[in-house]
Amino acid sequence: MIALEARGLLKCYTAVPAVSDVSFSLSSGEVLGCLGPNGSGKSTTVRMLTGLLGPTRGQVLSGGKNIQTDLVGYRERLGYVPEEADLYPFLSGWEYLELVGTLRGLAAQRSARKSMPCSSCSRSTPIAIPRSVRTPRECANASS
Repeated sequence: MIALEARGLLKCYTAVPAVSDVSFSLSSGEVLGCLGPNGSGKSTTVRMLTGLLGPTRGQVLSGGKNIQTDLVGYRERLGYVPEEADLYPFLSGWEYLELVGTLRGLAAQRSARKSMPCSSCSRSTPIAIPRSVRTPRECANASS
C-alpha cells in the first residue's frame, strides 16, 4: 500500500514556479531523500508534504486520501523536524513542544505523552536541540 504520494505538485510565488511537477510515491518503510542546490525547491516541497504550505496545483495523498480533507488528522500522525526550527528565545524546549502540540490541536495529555521520549524522563530532562537552532536560554537549560 502506498503510504505517501505526491501528484504533480506545483508551487508558484507570483508567476515564478518554486516547485514544478513533483510526483512520487512511497510505500510504508521506504525513505526518500531530496538533494539539490539552494533554491531548487526542496524545502518548499517538504512544506507541501507536511501540509504547512498548500500547493498551487497538485495534491499530496496519505493512505490514498488527500491530506487537505483532514489536515489536523494527518498532522497528528506526522513527525517533522524542520531544517531551522523557529524556536522562540523565551521558551524552554519543553514549552516549545507544548506550544506546537497545542497549535496542532493535540490534547494536553496526548501532547505531553508524544513529547516524552521515555518513562524515566521528566520536564527537567534536557532536550537535545541542534546547535544551529539553540538559543541562549536553550544552551543554559541544556547545560544544567
